[in-house]
Amino acid sequence: MTSSPGNVDDRNTTNAIEPLLRMQRDLSLALAETDNLFEVLDLCLRAASQIQGITCGGIYLVDPASGALDLTHMRGLPDWFVEVARHFPADARQTELVMVGLPIYTHYSRLAVLSGPDRQRLGLRAFALVPVKYQGQVIAALNLASHTDDVIGPPARDAIETIAERIGGAITRVRATERLRTSQQNLQALFDAIDDMLFILDTNGVILQVNPAVERRLGYPMAELRGQAVTFVHPPEQRAEVAECLARWREAATSVCTLPLLARDGSRIAVEMRLVQGQWDGQAVLFGVSRALRTPSPA
Repeated sequence: MTSSPGNVDDRNTTNAIEPLLRMQRDLSLALAETDNLFEVLDLCLRAASQIQGITCGGIYLVDPASGALDLTHMRGLPDWFVEVARHFPADARQTELVMVGLPIYTHYSRLAVLSGPDRQRLGLRAFALVPVKYQGQVIAALNLASHTDDVIGPPARDAIETIAERIGGAITRVRATERLRTSQQNLQALFDAIDDMLFILDTNGVILQVNPAVERRLGYPMAELRGQAVTFVHPPEQRAEVAECLARWREAATSVCTLPLLARDGSRIAVEMRLVQGQWDGQAVLFGVSRALRTPSPA
C-alpha cells in the first residue's frame, strides 16, 4: 500500500513539530527549577539552539531606567561582534525596533547593523528579532540567527515566540526573587546591627527569635532562649508583672514595660520594653524592643 503525498506531508509536519514540543516542555520544567538569571537566559538560548537552522543568538535586557538594550547572554557569537553590539541606547534604531513590540523575521543584511565587510565576516543569514514581554511591557529581546538558512519557517517561528514567552515570565519571577532576597538580606543586616535588644515572641509570649544584642548582653545563646517564655529573661519575682504587660498588649495592641531583664550571670539590666504586634514568617507575633535605661549618675 502506497502513501498519498498528503499523508507524507502530514508525517513530515509531525516529525518537525514533535521535537519542538519536547523542547518547550523540557524548557518549562528547567526554568521552574532555577531562580538564577544567568541560568534562565542560558537555558532559553540552549533551547533556541535546538531549533533547526538556528546557530547563534543573544538576549538583550531592557534597562528600566534608561530604556537602553544590553546584551546579557549570548551563544555562538564572536567576541569582536559582541563588543560592537553589546549596548544600544534608547534612541538607537535597534532599540526602537524592539520597543515596537512585534517579531521581525528577515535577512540579517537588511538590518544594516554592520558595514559590508564586517557583515560578510559575521556570515549571518536568516535573522529573528522577538521582543520579550511581560504584562504587555517589553522587558527584553531574543535575537536569533542562522549561518546556513535564508528563511526561518513557520514551525521555527512558533517555537521562538514560545521561548520568548517563557523568558518574559522567568525573568520577572527571578527578578522578584532577587528583590525579595536583597530585602531579606537588608532586614537581616538591620536586625543584626540594632543595638537595642529585640525579641520576637509568639502570641503566647514564647521566644521565637532574638537579635545578637540579646545574646551579647544577656549571655544566653539563641538555642537556649528559643522556645522559652519571655518571663525566663526576667527576675522570678516580677514574672507576674511581665504576664500583665502581655495581657495589656492583647487589649491595646501595644504596651510598654519597665521591668528589668535577668542576665545569665544573675545581673539585672534596667530596660524599657516596647511591645508591638507584627508578622514574622507568616504568623502573628509580638516584637519586643528593649532599650537599656541610663542609670542616674551619683550626686
